[in-house]
Amino acid sequence: SAWPPKEKLMNSQTTLLTIGAYFIINQLFAFGFPLDSVGIGNADSLVLDEVVIRSVRVGDHINFPEQTLDRNTIERLDFGQDVPFLLKWTPSAVVTSDAGNGIGYTGIRIRGTDPTRINVTINGVPLNDSESQNVFWVDLPDIMSSADDIQIQRGVGTSTNGAASFGASININTNRHSETPNGRIEAALGSFGTKKINASFGTGKIGKHFILNGRYSYIYSDGYVDRASSDLKSYFVSAAWIGKKSSVRTNIFSGHEVTYQAWYGIPPDYINDEDLRTFNPAGTEKLGEPYKNQVDDYTQTHYQVFFNHSIKPGLAFSLGGHLTAGNGFFEEYKADQDLESYELTGPGYGGDSITTSDLVRRRWLDNTFGGIIGNFNLTINPNLRIYTGGGWNLYKGDHFGQVIWVDAFDLNGMKVEYYRDDATKHDWNFYAKSIFDLSQKTRFIADLQIRGISYEFTDSGKPGGVQKDKVHHFFFNPKLGIEHRFSDRTTTYFHFGVAGKEPNRNDYIASYYDQRPKPEQLYDFEIGGIFTKGSLYEFRANIYYMLYKDQLVLTGELNDVGAYNRANVPNSYRLGLELEGTYQIMTDLTFSFQTTFSDNRIESFTEFIDLYDEDFNFIEQTKVERNRTQLAFSPWITASISTDWEFFDNNMSTIALGLRFGVVGKQFIDNSSDDANKLGSYHFADLDLRYKLTFKKGSSLDIAFGLNNFYDNLYEANAWSYRYYVYNDEDIVYNDEDILDQGFYAQAGINFFIKSAFSF
Repeated sequence: SAWPPKEKLMNSQTTLLTIGAYFIINQLFAFGFPLDSVGIGNADSLVLDEVVIRSVRVGDHINFPEQTLDRNTIERLDFGQDVPFLLKWTPSAVVTSDAGNGIGYTGIRIRGTDPTRINVTINGVPLNDSESQNVFWVDLPDIMSSADDIQIQRGVGTSTNGAASFGASININTNRHSETPNGRIEAALGSFGTKKINASFGTGKIGKHFILNGRYSYIYSDGYVDRASSDLKSYFVSAAWIGKKSSVRTNIFSGHEVTYQAWYGIPPDYINDEDLRTFNPAGTEKLGEPYKNQVDDYTQTHYQVFFNHSIKPGLAFSLGGHLTAGNGFFEEYKADQDLESYELTGPGYGGDSITTSDLVRRRWLDNTFGGIIGNFNLTINPNLRIYTGGGWNLYKGDHFGQVIWVDAFDLNGMKVEYYRDDATKHDWNFYAKSIFDLSQKTRFIADLQIRGISYEFTDSGKPGGVQKDKVHHFFFNPKLGIEHRFSDRTTTYFHFGVAGKEPNRNDYIASYYDQRPKPEQLYDFEIGGIFTKGSLYEFRANIYYMLYKDQLVLTGELNDVGAYNRANVPNSYRLGLELEGTYQIMTDLTFSFQTTFSDNRIESFTEFIDLYDEDFNFIEQTKVERNRTQLAFSPWITASISTDWEFFDNNMSTIALGLRFGVVGKQFIDNSSDDANKLGSYHFADLDLRYKLTFKKGSSLDIAFGLNNFYDNLYEANAWSYRYYVYNDEDIVYNDEDILDQGFYAQAGINFFIKSAFSF
């Protein structure tokens, strides 16, 4: 059940939703809805994304630690890798890849904040899984080919839809439009058998109001790690009707991924061996060749409908509906399994004499997530703007397992179900935000949000059979900020924000009612300054202090259910300094950098460590008191420098070179601050060379070559560990080999991508 919950929808539902959106638009015309009424200007004056995502974006109205990648930057960095690898050059970001080359299962941490605490939205619609609270980028392959821009907010941020932002937010926007017809065909090849092809189109305006955009993508890679293949397909279709005061847009996008599992890592004595560091233990429980179908197979489809309307200048609202649905499984070969735990004993299953066997199982997830979001924007006067809105979401998910093959006897084509759990989660929020200009130089923002959670779930894993439970949470999340502009060159700001976050599914099913963990609370303080001189340079400095109450961390404690559960620690914090800047050395040469120094600590907690006898039979747990330890996976420094040089330009052809160097400091694998249990510091460097030929009629040919990790540095960006003691003649044995198991995720050495794209 640690595998991520995901979603899928049948093709018939795709057809029904498309017909439904078409019917709604036609009914608006039929009943004389004022889509063409006299308003604020022509159709070009209405920007589709402006109202929809204003509530979740940091705009020009107030400064905050954030970074926005525009379409040009995305195209420059995008060679087909997952979204985290496009963001690895942004401040305080650390990325990792299970397959080692950025395709397949990937992850990102921001300021040490793990993916379950990073709020992700697409056009303001929540993307985080409702139960695990994670985001699985592999489910949306090549989504950045349809993105117009992406904004990363560090800290509590201003996100107001979906799961609470608990340290960072990532907001993807796909809702801009082009007024002219366009198309693009792109193909790419790379190391490890990587290949990508996509085709996209935009009709421009059809008549006066209608626009249609679409994309199809296919990505395949063998992966750097053995058998860590990824077979990814996706599409994106968007249709919009744009009037003078109103717009309606429907988005449908979907991804199907089949990835060979590479979730287990490698032991520490493999990491410095160029051959052994790619070892993949997945599927090796099968004798002989590894099991060929040890895969993760999942489809996720998203449906979004937005209606925007400007009532009059300064008064506008947006209403959106969304549905995300999916279905998938991961398949495993398991050796020497107890058949009784799979309900495979007795008549029809080989009789009572067969108690163990090798078998193949699938663990399924069948989930649906839908809801509505909306906001209302009012400009009272040039000095006061008010935004209100919120959302309501419903999640329904089924978790079930099937045995599809048993070595000891024939199932005769049957798929035997051995567990089934379901869950329902209601999530709602409402906010009111105002921006008030106290003077020409001073601006104040107040953002007040309330959020409610109701979660019903079943758990078939506890003694006594299936158990049902229900939990409720209510959060009040205020955010306040002030900005003062000393001059055109110097601006300072201060922000304070509160965020509450509920435990995830595993926290609940790994505990009884009287052991339920408490929600986490974050108090975030941000103070910074921005110093600019036109387009010559920009320098930003930001100090953050993120104070956690009851943060949930792994302590090694076994609960009454026999599971390792996360526990609340009373006090922990992240304290950091972020520095970033850009300098225009020449018209065609830009230098930029970003550096984060941080201290991330738990004030005190009790670690529980398992004790075994010489035959590895569990005896009990012992306690170790830890004080002032570093939070896991929180490096003390992350930094990068970049140069972009367009060294040739003759009006029709341009050639540009990009060089980027990054470093990530030491980080601990658990919360013990044990130097034997850490990821060492590492560095990497990427190069990209780009050529663009522009034709007279506006079409263009782009050719790009990317060389990643060109120092060929061997490093690991993620790991797991398990600490235990062993009794030997009544004495505890203390040596690294006996008390610490570890698994490291090796990242690829030098590798390349080359792509070409024809745009018209």
